[in-house]
Amino acid sequence: MSVRLTQRELPALLERQLAPHLRAGRWCLAYSGGLDSSVLLHLLAAYRQNHPAAPPLHAIHVNHQLQEAATDWAAHCQRQCDALGISLTVQSVQVDTGKASLEAAAREARFACFESLLGDGDVLLLAHHLDDQVETFFLRALRGAGASGLAGMPPMRLLGRAVLLRPLLGAPQGALQDYATYHKLAFVDDPSNHSAQFDRSYLRTEVLPLFEARWPAYRQTISRAMGHLRDMAPDTPMLTPCCSVLGDPGVSVAGIASLTDAQLSQALRSWLSSEGLMMPNAAALGEFVRQLRLGDVSHARLQTSAWLIQHYDDAVYRLPPETDLPGSTTVAPGKPCPWAGRELALVPCAVGEVGILPEQALSLTARRGGERCRLHGHSVRRPLKKILQELRVPPWWRERLPLVYAGDELVAIADLQWCDSALVGKTQPGERRFSLVWRRGN
Repeated sequence: MSVRLTQRELPALLERQLAPHLRAGRWCLAYSGGLDSSVLLHLLAAYRQNHPAAPPLHAIHVNHQLQEAATDWAAHCQRQCDALGISLTVQSVQVDTGKASLEAAAREARFACFESLLGDGDVLLLAHHLDDQVETFFLRALRGAGASGLAGMPPMRLLGRAVLLRPLLGAPQGALQDYATYHKLAFVDDPSNHSAQFDRSYLRTEVLPLFEARWPAYRQTISRAMGHLRDMAPDTPMLTPCCSVLGDPGVSVAGIASLTDAQLSQALRSWLSSEGLMMPNAAALGEFVRQLRLGDVSHARLQTSAWLIQHYDDAVYRLPPETDLPGSTTVAPGKPCPWAGRELALVPCAVGEVGILPEQALSLTARRGGERCRLHGHSVRRPLKKILQELRVPPWWRERLPLVYAGDELVAIADLQWCDSALVGKTQPGERRFSLVWRRGN
């Protein structure tokens, strides 16, 4: 993101960053009352006014009780939120002033407070900007940090049960200052931000102005270098392998909010390589990652000439190759039937296992639409479409499942569920019943 970004571009920047989080439980703003969080509060209020269906917005003010004016700051935050119609939680914390770094102790107490107030699916929004990111680079460099540390603050990461998001991380502080001036925003000024007692404040007020005088574009240059470090960071997490209910190989993407785009791309490449698949081009993989950030609404797919992967139910799966389905066929004990690249067979049941009596050959057909079924042990007939969704059958299988009929009666949904039928029941001692197994062909 260029440091030339202006205050007029901040709403568009925010909209892009919020797009993957439109299904969050709540958007919770860490609101100190200072300039940066006041700008983000105003931007978020304006966004929600234009997008009423967006998640509810809530502000959190943490009173560290370290300044005489702390109570006045909390009252200021309440007034601003009341004026915008935004709910606010004010929480006081005890900061361990005996620690070597008061900044670190305050941060620890603040984030513990945030985590205690956030629920499943919430997004915590912080107003960090590009200048904060550059300061972080210098402070960590002076502490001898490695590539991961020098890559700076991640735009997103997990925080307990929630997601932490820094939507303005690509904007220079000058753009936020111009925005506050243009909209005549009221904000508090924490004197510790100007105190050379604290390392970050000393760097901001004494050191970085010298850099700017000599190298005016230093923010942009260092930001670019940090991006390179993020790309080469060696600690990219591996995605957890999983399988769909029908055995499609995949990886879980439930925790991708904590990964950068570069990390996620590399993790996907690693998985594809483990599957023995050729790598996609960078542009196609980048677009797939962008779609994954949108969640289930995106139906993200990535297809090459040799394979297809698709997002479903917090995972990415490799789809089976397309094969022609027979119009109708039969299966009987000792006579397995090929179906959709797999083999469906009737195998003898053990005592106590639910199975079907071998009174007649069973016919197989694909879905035609409108089927209804009462599952074995249930009392209500329901649409097959709803049952397949509840069974978490991936969309690419729903039209290809073999439906098993005894005459005109639907008795089984592949080998996933038996339907209610006089032919279906538990195998008793001395009784001969069969279960269905839909296995991959050789």
